[in-house]
Amino acid sequence: ARTAASLRRYYCDNETIIGKLAVPVPTGNASHLPGNRAMTASTILFLPGAAGAAGFWQPVADLLPEEWPKVMLSWPGLGNEPPDPTIQGIDDLVDMVSACIAMSATRVDLVAQSMGGLVAIRAALRHTYRIRRLVLTGTSGGLDLPALGGSDWRAAYRASFPNAAP
Repeated sequence: ARTAASLRRYYCDNETIIGKLAVPVPTGNASHLPGNRAMTASTILFLPGAAGAAGFWQPVADLLPEEWPKVMLSWPGLGNEPPDPTIQGIDDLVDMVSACIAMSATRVDLVAQSMGGLVAIRAALRHTYRIRRLVLTGTSGGLDLPALGGSDWRAAYRASFPNAAP
């Protein structure tokens, strides 16, 4: 099984400074995890929904003070994001987020949308003492939405992202 240390070694070897935030140099498929020094005090870790795009949260991040460290993850193989053979399912995404949390010098704020909320909840349960805030938007977390009167979005998702992982 992969550990936080092995995920850090795999994803966080190369980094560059952009503004006040250290992020990895995009190499291979590792561009979805931040560098070791990106995770500092009061870091806000943004998790997207099933569309996988890190940029989903950019409009919100742009409204926050510039000095607040922000890290936006993407989900490899979902939406239009390139796949990563080491990410095979939701458990691997939870491991990925857990590795980011473990890198933080202090507690982390998790902000998540839709499927990212399920990942955030599972990661927060692993690291309860490392989470300062948990902000969830539109998170169904595996509920049977059609049975509750909600719509099933999966067919529209497949049509929008035909190359996404099943």
